[in-house]
Amino acid sequence: MIYLIHQNNKVIKVLDNALKEIAFDEEKSITNALFDLSKQFPEELIIWCDNKYFEYINSKELPNIFHHKRVLASFNVSEINYLPKQIGYVDLSVYIKVNKKVSYPTWLISSDVGGLHAEVLNTVLKDFKTYSNFNYFINSLAKTTMPQGLFCYSSPNL
Repeated sequence: MIYLIHQNNKVIKVLDNALKEIAFDEEKSITNALFDLSKQFPEELIIWCDNKYFEYINSKELPNIFHHKRVLASFNVSEINYLPKQIGYVDLSVYIKVNKKVSYPTWLISSDVGGLHAEVLNTVLKDFKTYSNFNYFINSLAKTTMPQGLFCYSSPNL
């Protein structure tokens, strides 16, 4: 497992499962750092987290949340999503009232805390643009890859 810790739209540290620091290019965007890590560690689960939430990651639940390699999960700690509420809950399903206390499928992904397997990133690397805005990138990734079989969830257990 690899932890990518960010703050103010910049990667501030990268840690392995034993919480030892891994060298990274400090000049790269979060998105580019994520792709670099996926190439460097192709068999690992990569967890991203805003620095202010890192100590609260529920590491014991991670194997249950990411129970197979085709899961992208995140949790938005605040009530404000990257995409504004004015667009509504846009998805292929019927409109639903979202209960943030339970896990639910969504392509609305958060940069607060989340993760996916490096294998997924390596699969889409050649076909997907690496946007400098991390929130835009992960929401685009989820929206584009859900119809192709990626399971995307909001998971409060993160």
